[in-house]
Amino acid sequence: GKKKDKKEIERKESNK
Repeated sequence: GKKKDKKEIERKESNK
């Protein structure tokens, strides 16, 4: 699930 975590983090940062 590391790839999923990375995608989630990227989405959170994009939302910033």
